[in-house]
Amino acid sequence: MLLLGPALLAALVVTQTFTDGQELTVGPEAGGVAASGVVMWRTGSVVATIATAAVVTAALRALG
Repeated sequence: MLLLGPALLAALVVTQTFTDGQELTVGPEAGGVAASGVVMWRTGSVVATIATAAVVTAALRALG
């Protein structure tokens, strides 16, 4: 029961990141999540993680 909350949160993040309606897709959001995961792993800063996710996702959307 202790890990139920983090498991549900991870499932929601994955479904929102890699699905587009009925299909699996890899879009700009996946890049933002990947970059923010690296920042969280290296620094542990929540603010830097959120900022990184927003900037990377916006940059990938602008390029595509």
